[in-house]
Amino acid sequence: MIRRLPKRAPLRPAWRFFSVQRAERSKAAAGWLIDNFVSGSLPAPATDHDLVSFICSTARKPIQIVSISERLREKEIIRGTACFAMPGDLLDGIAMSHDKLEWWVTAQGLHMDVVAHISAVPKLSAFDRFTGPLLVRHWETNLVRKNTRLSTTSLETIAIALDLEQFEPLDVLQPAQKKELLAYNAVMSRKGIRSFEGLSKSPRFVRMIRKHLAGTRTRYIKALGTEVGPTVRPIPKIFYCTNRLVF
Repeated sequence: MIRRLPKRAPLRPAWRFFSVQRAERSKAAAGWLIDNFVSGSLPAPATDHDLVSFICSTARKPIQIVSISERLREKEIIRGTACFAMPGDLLDGIAMSHDKLEWWVTAQGLHMDVVAHISAVPKLSAFDRFTGPLLVRHWETNLVRKNTRLSTTSLETIAIALDLEQFEPLDVLQPAQKKELLAYNAVMSRKGIRSFEGLSKSPRFVRMIRKHLAGTRTRYIKALGTEVGPTVRPIPKIFYCTNRLVF
């Protein structure tokens, strides 16, 4: 009687320097890494550049190299290096010791280079990109009451700056906020509020604009956080390994 082994879930890689943003999400690209294995020793002297080449050529399924950063030649390895692991784990370990070095794969093979981190800030609206730095600069951290982390002076300074940049409140407010302001202006006619400075000085709307600016600050800081590197995004399942060990 044939006894079937229980099916195990694929292993998720723990790569910290794998550029998800630049990697090609295809079976051809993932094929260089999944269910592959490296077993061998690189004698010294050598460099990290030599080590990457060794890993790629020694893998059970040799990995084509598209480009490797010349910076990898700067670090000399004075002792022999034993390689007995998945190629992705080995490459990630090398990238760890070089500032801003990332690696990724395409259908053509491996890329390993020093690159500028991709940021989500450019994807924000023009209003959030302009206002975010102002809010970070003026935000006070020693206050605990909700919606009071901008002093009255700071709030009015930011409001004037927004008006000078010709931002219109009705273009950036949330739908519910916009509806409330439109209803107010319809009743007040010429005395309606049509500027950020007016909102900041209005007892009726000052809390609303504070709440909106707090949301702007949160979005800006969250976008800044994506500049820390490629690991902000989860590694796609196409790169998960299906076998525990591959020989």
